[in-house]
Amino acid sequence: GKMESVLAALVNPDGTVRRSAETAFKEQVRSSPGAVVESLLGCAKGEWGQLAVLLLKKIISEDVWAGVAPGCKDALLGLLTDDIPRRVMVQVELAVAKLGGILIPEGKWPDLLDKLLVAATGDPRPAVRSSALRIFSEVTTDIGDSCLSAFMGTIYSVFESNMAHPDPNVRHAAIVGSLNISLIVDHELWKAKFSCLLPTVMKGLSDFLQPGINDDSKDKACDIMDALCLVGESKGFYFRNFAREYLTAMHQVLTNPSEDHRVVVLAAECILVTYQSLPKKCKKYPQIIDQTISTFLHFVAALTEDPSEWDLSSGEDEEGDLYLTAKDGLAKIADSIGGRPVYESLQRRVMEYVASGEWRKVYAGFIGLSQAAEGCVALLKPNLKQLTETVAGNLTHENAAVRMAALECLTQWSEDFPSFVEATHQTLIPIFAKLTGDGNPRVRAYAARCIPEFYAESPMGSIDPFVSPILQSLFSLSQNPSEPVYVRRDSLSAITYTISQCSEHIIATVYPQAMPVLSAIATADPDPLTVAKSLKCIGKLASRSGARFTPDSEKIIMGLKAVYDNVRGTDSDPRRSAVFHAWADICKAVGKGFLPYFEGILPVMLSVAVQDDGPVANFASDDDPEADGDDHPLYKTAVLDDRLESLELLAEFLEGLGEGLSPAVCGDIARVAEAALRYPHRHDIRIAGGELLAEVIRAEGCDKITVLHAVASRIGELVTVKNEFGDPEKIKEYLEVLKTVVLRCKDVAIPVEVATGVAKTLLTALNQSASRELDAFQSGDEDSACSGSDSEEAVHPEAALRRIISTVIETMLVVLGDGCRGAVGGVLMEGFLQLVEEEFLVRELALAGVCSLLKKGVVGCGVEKAVTVLVERSLGDDDDDVKEYCLEGLSLAAPHAPTLLHSLQPALQASLAPTASDSLKAASITLLFALFPLGLDPAAAIPRLVPLLPLKEDSPSVRKAHLQLLNFVKTHPVADLRGFVQALSEPANVDLTDDEGKALVQELTATGFCRRG
Repeated sequence: GKMESVLAALVNPDGTVRRSAETAFKEQVRSSPGAVVESLLGCAKGEWGQLAVLLLKKIISEDVWAGVAPGCKDALLGLLTDDIPRRVMVQVELAVAKLGGILIPEGKWPDLLDKLLVAATGDPRPAVRSSALRIFSEVTTDIGDSCLSAFMGTIYSVFESNMAHPDPNVRHAAIVGSLNISLIVDHELWKAKFSCLLPTVMKGLSDFLQPGINDDSKDKACDIMDALCLVGESKGFYFRNFAREYLTAMHQVLTNPSEDHRVVVLAAECILVTYQSLPKKCKKYPQIIDQTISTFLHFVAALTEDPSEWDLSSGEDEEGDLYLTAKDGLAKIADSIGGRPVYESLQRRVMEYVASGEWRKVYAGFIGLSQAAEGCVALLKPNLKQLTETVAGNLTHENAAVRMAALECLTQWSEDFPSFVEATHQTLIPIFAKLTGDGNPRVRAYAARCIPEFYAESPMGSIDPFVSPILQSLFSLSQNPSEPVYVRRDSLSAITYTISQCSEHIIATVYPQAMPVLSAIATADPDPLTVAKSLKCIGKLASRSGARFTPDSEKIIMGLKAVYDNVRGTDSDPRRSAVFHAWADICKAVGKGFLPYFEGILPVMLSVAVQDDGPVANFASDDDPEADGDDHPLYKTAVLDDRLESLELLAEFLEGLGEGLSPAVCGDIARVAEAALRYPHRHDIRIAGGELLAEVIRAEGCDKITVLHAVASRIGELVTVKNEFGDPEKIKEYLEVLKTVVLRCKDVAIPVEVATGVAKTLLTALNQSASRELDAFQSGDEDSACSGSDSEEAVHPEAALRRIISTVIETMLVVLGDGCRGAVGGVLMEGFLQLVEEEFLVRELALAGVCSLLKKGVVGCGVEKAVTVLVERSLGDDDDDVKEYCLEGLSLAAPHAPTLLHSLQPALQASLAPTASDSLKAASITLLFALFPLGLDPAAAIPRLVPLLPLKEDSPSVRKAHLQLLNFVKTHPVADLRGFVQALSEPANVDLTDDEGKALVQELTATGFCRRG
């Protein structure tokens, strides 16, 4: 049929056909969502079933489903009872769960949960029952606890009873589902009830670990253990009542010599998660902790191969997941529990291992010391000197693996103990340099790798005294063709880092020797990755050499061009990317001198930045294609990564070239960058496009207004589209780009329509942020809700986002200058006043915006409305900060409102109440003085302040009020203020730190004012 043709076109290898089909499909979804849904449902049982259900799941939204016939929900649900492949059924289950999560909170699918529970208890078919359980648990994670509280007892009973079902698939779905539901349960009663299911869960896990139940019993066991890890990470209470029993059971799995490797790794993860989520509880079980440390050290020591025989070129150990889990686990235990239970067990076991003399145990002991150091710093520190002597003494151990472990341990300590490098580097660095000539090539590579890591936490220049012997060894390794490739690679990495860490005068002595060696490697070494590392090193050396590099620049640049020409047509060759990175570093070194070469390589970089991203042809995986987050399931990640890198490198080039680009080059780059900013499928590509535009706009040949309009309009779309704006962290990045672009337009006249569009975008962003946070408050999601205080911004991103929005607005007002008094200021004033009235969560920011505009003389929608709103809020809000902003705004509005004296006085009277805070009284005094020119009688108003003074709070607003009153007293002697002046002259009452205020008090006292009756 027609839909089958569309589905086939969507995965057509021809990019033109594919993009045309995607555009047509989107238009069909927009214009006829009901017909598209029905067509996709019709294809679900055929050849294109998986893609059809995948697309159906992707287009499901409240807006789309509003145009779909009611019967389609039942048709989708009915697929669960059809005989379709498992990979398609997975997508059906996810589609039903997603639709339910959208419609149930709106009351548009009220019977779905009932139908699922009925199927989970009454349907005789195990496949249907297990699907119902899976969907139910998936839906609950979307709709939350609030929609389930009325029948939580039924839910508990359904899942508990199915844990004893004879069919293993049903038991598996019930166990995993109960764990998922426990993640969203907030009521204390049901939290306790679900946590009491842990013994049943462990019984089910034990059953699946027995051989012979069914073919995929181990997979089901792994699913359960994955779910237990997830629960442990976010809901530690689940294990509290059975922590000892749970840890003991997991240890039995962990130490079972016949158990499946995957299961043992997951058992270790479950134990570690429990330690991390319940550290205080677990400290009560020192025997279990000791058993865990002993087991993990045993796993590290149970090497199948000497580590000195590993190929280190990948940067990873070769022993597999269990070795890595045990090794990392030692660090996690120390970090989460720490203290004496860990330290004493570790010290005893490590000393036993080291004293044994068996190289595997010595190796494991040093690895244990390395991994646990950070979590046991306080207890290790007194013994650090002795331990250092023990470990450093084994740098000459006969076994290469022990020498490697000693290197790793000492390098880790350089990071964990701040004074360690200073105390030991004179002794250790020469040994490290000597080990680069070790008889074992793996040790040579490891020593090369450890040198830069040892200096990672040191100030630049600390390595200077040792640069000569280090580089001599490293250059010898890197250019020796008989050395294993991984040794040459690690040596070059170490050279790069050494160059980045030494001081400029050392660079001057290093350069003449280093650049010829690196250039020779770049042009002659047969290993592509070695060449790539040498190119990176050339770029770093050039960028640090500055003018010293200029005489050699043309020769080096052309040599790099020859390298690039050799790999131009290849895919995934690391040399191609490395050449561009080296050119970017060289560009920073020579600046505009790189322009002639840049225009030659620009077409290549632009072609990479716009290359076809291609379809992924294989949809046969059972995994959810959306699992990669922003990565669109129909497009190749590798191509997109190349595109991202090209955009980022172009920005680096422009940073080095400054303002010297021609209009034609600027236009070419701007078009590519704008296309990236509009790319629909990856956030990082959009950000890279925006940042590239922010660099282009600095060039003299750039049409700044065109770029500003492009950035403002696209970011306006991004921050106001619902699905994008749901992530405040992403929107912060977009707004940072917008702020940079606006700031770089300060020397041009920004058109009113562009500035107005930006203003509307920012106001919408504030409004949406408040709406999201209000939704979070109402749903009880405390992790998503925030109060807006600075102390909580790290936890709650919405507050930080609103600060960024406010900063962008301030930046725009600065750039616009007097131009903000026109239409743009009017839009902002009207929008701010509306937010002051409607959105309590952004009220302070909106009031701050109103005050900023009034300071610039912007009245906008009319001073009457501004005064009315500010007076209402000053009288009706309980927050003193809000009231203070309102009074400040009224003070600023007063000169524009000579006829509104009667409107302003209620706010003044309320804020001068005896119970008002000092800062609020101070703001009232400022308003009072703003009203004198409008006709308020000072002789009648000032004496009313006497009972409220002196103000003792030390803040800018209070000090300002002091000065205003003192100046008034100086020109209008009022006897009733005598006590106020005398109080100000007493340091015990008020610490008047302002010099002007002190001088006024002294003057008033000297003239005898304080003594007059």
